[in-house]
Amino acid sequence: MAVSKVRLSQQNFERMASTLRRWSAKSLGVARSLLVEGLPLGEVAKAHAISPQQAIIIRKRFLEKVEQDRIDAFMSREKPENAIADLSPYIREIKMLSGKGYTSEQIALYLKENSLATTSPQDIDNLLKGQPS
Repeated sequence: MAVSKVRLSQQNFERMASTLRRWSAKSLGVARSLLVEGLPLGEVAKAHAISPQQAIIIRKRFLEKVEQDRIDAFMSREKPENAIADLSPYIREIKMLSGKGYTSEQIALYLKENSLATTSPQDIDNLLKGQPS
């Protein structure tokens, strides 16, 4: 969907705007004109004494905040089924076992048997390769 076609209801706009304490009234006015009222970009820019490029940036940043809010709301009500264990507290044990020739499957079993973490061999491989687990 093209950004210029995105519209928000007044209620959704106000809810989001109330969380943006550092935004100026002018920036919120630009975002409201573009996203709620659907006014043309040039008209909004002229009315607020800014360039069209500045208006585009304001619209883009507001929509990024809206999207982040949607993601945060989803994550707060829906917990992941495949949560990734934080293996950083066990890095010493993992590296020691790996250095002694134990496989990722065996290391995952060691962690599980000792109630340290429940994880997958792939997560251990990623940690040993320096990728986030």
